[in-house]
Amino acid sequence: MKLKIIDSGSSGNCAIFTDKENNQLILDCGIKYEKIITHINFEKPISCLVSHEHKDHSLAMDKLKKCGISVYTHSNFTNGQMLIINNVWKVLPIELPHDKDTTSYSFIIYNTIENKTIYFATDCTQLPQLADKKYDLLMIENNYDEETVATQTSSGNSQNCGYLRHLSLEYVQSWLNRFANKPKNLVITHLSNSGNISISKIKTTYNSMCDNLYIAQKNMEIQI
Repeated sequence: MKLKIIDSGSSGNCAIFTDKENNQLILDCGIKYEKIITHINFEKPISCLVSHEHKDHSLAMDKLKKCGISVYTHSNFTNGQMLIINNVWKVLPIELPHDKDTTSYSFIIYNTIENKTIYFATDCTQLPQLADKKYDLLMIENNYDEETVATQTSSGNSQNCGYLRHLSLEYVQSWLNRFANKPKNLVITHLSNSGNISISKIKTTYNSMCDNLYIAQKNMEIQI
């Protein structure tokens, strides 16, 4: 299976999973529709999961619907209730807190063609307790780290406190430490556009906690 990260960050998020039979699942659509469709194979039914409706995750939602793509949003999710999409994707939505007005859904995604299990979480302040198994891919937001934010603040370069509605490196590190089985692939996504996280610290922290570490970048392709 291939993961294509079209974009990742505060300005917009979108990724696409494609299995060996060319079944595709879009994960968030917070960039322009015209960019997304250049990566789509319309030979098979396509679906899109939207974690929440902030524009950096949902911008192209309506246009995707108009071109025949099935878009799943909050109204389609029930916390902890499985969705089966095109008999290919089994999706378990898990509701998580984001800010005072918004919740975000994370997803356990299972592909029945390749028997791959994926967990995705973004724009939230805490993560659920998952079954301790060998995940083929964990795709987790890291928006800031505490040391870098402290340095920014002391130097007078601090931005607004919106990062506090997101996941820190330290929190995700602690969460990952609960797993006896390291994930095969760990993808760190949605890095702060305000420089509130250190790339070198990401690498130092996570290299030993997974088989393969990736830091999401525009147009990155990952084989799962």
